[in-house]
Amino acid sequence: MEAATPQEGAVPEAAAVVVLEPGPLPNLDIDLNGRLDALTDGVLVLRHLFGFTGNGFADGAVDPSGRRTDPIEITDYLTSIHSALDIDQNGIADALSDGILILRYAFGFEGSELIGPLVLNGQRTDPGVIASYLHTMNPERETAPPLLFMQLEQDTGASIHGIYMMFVI
Repeated sequence: MEAATPQEGAVPEAAAVVVLEPGPLPNLDIDLNGRLDALTDGVLVLRHLFGFTGNGFADGAVDPSGRRTDPIEITDYLTSIHSALDIDQNGIADALSDGILILRYAFGFEGSELIGPLVLNGQRTDPGVIASYLHTMNPERETAPPLLFMQLEQDTGASIHGIYMMFVI
């Protein structure tokens, strides 16, 4: 069976562009102790999103065995990944939606429990897509290839199989 070839100038019916920033993906292991902990990393993200600063910012929320324990280094790192913390993609990384999602994910919530009572008004609202996105920032991740396909399906309405074929051809 011969593979179909696209016609010159033809645009696929359901096309989407996924833009990833160059470099490594952000990591939610804020204190660099090798794992994502709700009561350290999750609390640090929440404090950052609430706007806390200074030496007290990290008090009681850093694993002393971590490789990033200095409050200034932690603040600098969180500032550098701030846009990636906009989990629901509403254009604003905020504590009461994105921070809670990160905290719930770090506690192990899945499916509809991940979102719980939150009202999300961004482009990323599906619990599976949110979990896949957060999984890409989990230091204990294996791989997360479904993220691309799930996000494309949510953004375009195209089937996962149709998207796969679009990339294979």
